[in-house]
Amino acid sequence: MLEQAIRWFYPSLAGVPIEARWEGVIAINFDDRPSVGRCDNLYHALAYCGHGVVLSNHVGVIIRDLFLGRDSRYTRLSFVNTAVLPIPGEPWLSLVDWTYVNALRWLDARLNASATAVVRRTQPDWPQPPPVHYARPPAWVSMLSICLLACLLAVAAAALMS
Repeated sequence: MLEQAIRWFYPSLAGVPIEARWEGVIAINFDDRPSVGRCDNLYHALAYCGHGVVLSNHVGVIIRDLFLGRDSRYTRLSFVNTAVLPIPGEPWLSLVDWTYVNALRWLDARLNASATAVVRRTQPDWPQPPPVHYARPPAWVSMLSICLLACLLAVAAAALMS
């Protein structure tokens, strides 16, 4: 899917083979922010939310400053020494996952449609973008996911306000 999108966006790369691909497991917190901090004598940096390559150098500086007791602009970042929202266990985790993924897919489809409309206005001879197909959950899963997300947001808001 990504390869099709690259070849559509950069038509000059149509004959260039892709030599390597990289994928891996990423760690994500419920609030999509990394967690860096200190708990007693244990320093931690986890859940970079897919930005580990970029963040790892700065996180090293944060851990250093925490270890040395320095107050710096890095130790004052919003994700340093903050509580991590707990992620619910199964079966709720699957419903939360479906809700989150489908919300991102919906947003992605809207953004793609907007970008395609801009390209159509400015460069009408460009080819149509490749279609994107997602597996759709049953309607009852979507409805339950929406209800669950509303409940979780209410609980999270109450927890943050207390």
